[in-house]
Amino acid sequence: MEHRRRPQTSFLFFTALLVCLPSSFAAFQNVTTLLDGHPDYSSFNSLLSQNGVAAQINSRTTITVLCPSNPAVDAFVSGPGAGLGRQALFNVLSFHVLLDYEDPQKLRTLTGGSAVITTLFQTTGLATGSSGFMNITVIKGSPKVLLPGTSSSFSSIGSSLEKFPYNISLLAIDRVLIPAGVISGGSPPPAPVNLTQIISQSGNFSSFITSLRATGVDKVLQSHDAEPGLTIFAPTNAAFDRLGSAALRRLSSVQLVALLEFHALPSFYPTEELATANGPQPTLASGASAESFTITLSRNKAGTIIINAGGNKVAIAGTLYSNNPVAIFQINDVLMPEDIFGKAPESPPLPAPPPTLTPATPPSAATPAGLPRSFARAPSPAPLLAKPPSSSQSPVPNTSLTTSPATTPPSPLAPSDAFAPSEGPSALSPDSLASSSHVAASFSPLFLLFTVSVLLFYTM
Repeated sequence: MEHRRRPQTSFLFFTALLVCLPSSFAAFQNVTTLLDGHPDYSSFNSLLSQNGVAAQINSRTTITVLCPSNPAVDAFVSGPGAGLGRQALFNVLSFHVLLDYEDPQKLRTLTGGSAVITTLFQTTGLATGSSGFMNITVIKGSPKVLLPGTSSSFSSIGSSLEKFPYNISLLAIDRVLIPAGVISGGSPPPAPVNLTQIISQSGNFSSFITSLRATGVDKVLQSHDAEPGLTIFAPTNAAFDRLGSAALRRLSSVQLVALLEFHALPSFYPTEELATANGPQPTLASGASAESFTITLSRNKAGTIIINAGGNKVAIAGTLYSNNPVAIFQINDVLMPEDIFGKAPESPPLPAPPPTLTPATPPSAATPAGLPRSFARAPSPAPLLAKPPSSSQSPVPNTSLTTSPATTPPSPLAPSDAFAPSEGPSALSPDSLASSSHVAASFSPLFLLFTVSVLLFYTM
């Protein structure tokens, strides 16, 4: 019996493995979770989370993070980084994120012994000139980072802390890297963006603007107009009409605020980066919890970006504004978070095909117990070339399946009687086959095939 259980055990094992894979890959991509296993880099891990860089890392794939140790971070915080604001810290930390997968072996084999790699800082639009690019050079077989603003000072790239090839790689370095222009001021901060004014100028969004102002969520959005930025999904007036004013009135004030904040991500995503956001994305409604009020983004076959809100799925209909650090997109339906409206109903299953009806066979009173009904009811084959009985041999009447009109039907045959030989020569004896053409005709190929089939059925 053991060998029969193995397929079932294997099936259950692989089913459990498939269930665990999504959560395992999510853990691999989460830089905070990965660095939690390396306490010597906890200071850098905290800075990434506090300044919004961790969220940017977790939303991307094919990246490398250069991780300075605790002593290196402490020296930076108490030295050149003392008093830096959140924006400047974001710029410094995002310079440590390479937009490509690198590991020590790959770096040691750089073509020509050096490479210039784009960092996350360069993509923000806040880097001065090419200050967001990192120069990596191999010196005596060891990869090193050329410190910005110098021509011969380097930071060594050490061992690999974590690596999941071509997805994410964490490499140790011996100091904090400061891009040129950040400490001295760098680029001036962008002018404040009046979000409600931009949405109002686009027209057809008065219901959304009115709700934002009535709940005070407009001020919450305005407070996120600096790095790491803000992405807003603005529903049209028609979207609110389809939802219905009655549905909004049924929400508590807390739920209404959460619904509106659910339409904003606490990071800047231009159009080309939306579909590459990896895994569930926290919204402003998520607060300190990254597990509630989240959305997922994907691109369908037509190239349209789809927002899965849990309670419904909504396509992005257009771009109203996109200029770092704010992006605003039009949607034609209000996003319905599962935390408020429940999960969207699944598509109904296809109807089952109608059952195939087979005519029922009426029972026979003469069916012998223990035998198939079809076999017990089968009539004896009629003689094909029967000869009249000779005067010296009286016919043997068949009384097993026939009933005289004047008598009651006989009781069903017992299984042992079904194959009992009748009087005279055996039905399968050579004498009977040679002397009686009636029996020979009865033992036709069709009847033989039928008999063998039944015998095989009972012996299997």
